[in-house]
Amino acid sequence: MLVGYVRSTREGDIAAAEDASLRDAGCEVVFAERCAGTAAEPQPELGKALETLRPQDVLLVAGFDRLAGGLRELIARMVQVQAKGASVRTLQSSLESGPTKGK
Repeated sequence: MLVGYVRSTREGDIAAAEDASLRDAGCEVVFAERCAGTAAEPQPELGKALETLRPQDVLLVAGFDRLAGGLRELIARMVQVQAKGASVRTLQSSLESGPTKGK
């Protein structure tokens, strides 16, 4: 299952456009919130998105900056997702945090 997450520092067009892009990409559910994205600020919708993930699911975000405010926090989030057997993918790049699919 594709699970989307939108974090916006402003309400309005950006969040709505990201939500639409995630749904167009196939997300069955999209969690959205307005916040700065700092580690100190609660992100309840991100918590719900992470709780929703099951093995083989993909957490889809517009960009890695939507998932975390810095590299250390991003790595911690990736570890959380991978511990559930899921992976992270972005709309902005072809990078995915899941296992390699080589031969």
